[in-house]
Amino acid sequence: MESKIEDKYLYFPIILLAGVLLYKLIKLSKMLYYFPFNIGDLAQRMAQFFLFAKYGFLGYVPTWYNGFISLKSYPPLWYFFTYPFYSLTKNLNLSVYLSLISTLVIALLFILYFGRLVNLSMTKRIALFFLFFSSPLLIDQIFNIGKLPELFGWMLFIPLFFLFVYYKDNKLDLKFFIWFILLYSGILLTHPFLWPGVSFFLLSLLLVKNQKERFYIIISIILSILMVSFWLVP
Repeated sequence: MESKIEDKYLYFPIILLAGVLLYKLIKLSKMLYYFPFNIGDLAQRMAQFFLFAKYGFLGYVPTWYNGFISLKSYPPLWYFFTYPFYSLTKNLNLSVYLSLISTLVIALLFILYFGRLVNLSMTKRIALFFLFFSSPLLIDQIFNIGKLPELFGWMLFIPLFFLFVYYKDNKLDLKFFIWFILLYSGILLTHPFLWPGVSFFLLSLLLVKNQKERFYIIISIILSILMVSFWLVP
């Protein structure tokens, strides 16, 4: 028999994990005044973003070692997402911090919206957000290592996962294909290590679908790849 967790048992974990996430955000806010040399990946991504903002996407950067092409070998979507904040503030540190906050807010909105597909209560949806984004693994990846592009990719993965869970028992429709193409292509443009994991879930969906729906999914995969061909193809 299925055992269901009552909402009342989730109140304390929500409060506890919300406190952890808030504490980490407050602690990281020091980056507004200091460049975070002690956070390896974050310093590197901020440097990449600054050079992207100065020299443009796929622009030649002459001031770093012997020169290189900006974002030629690293997925660019997080940098595109962060650029409007930089355009408004003209402040590198502030724009990256706002990008982080916005990513978490959008992830919460995704969970609140798509969680309805699998009949999760509001409390369970909020709990899911904090259980995921305040988990020890992701807290470490975000605040101790600074993998903000990877966080952005996880944000895109959340609605895609809900779609897979919902449509494994339901007929595919236009809404699925629109969301799938946007999200799957977005993940391809965000972080290289997330794509294999997402593709594993996609394979699971293909296995339970009929021949016609499999064909439509494969066409959607091809369209997703074509959408990011401006970066995949030199």
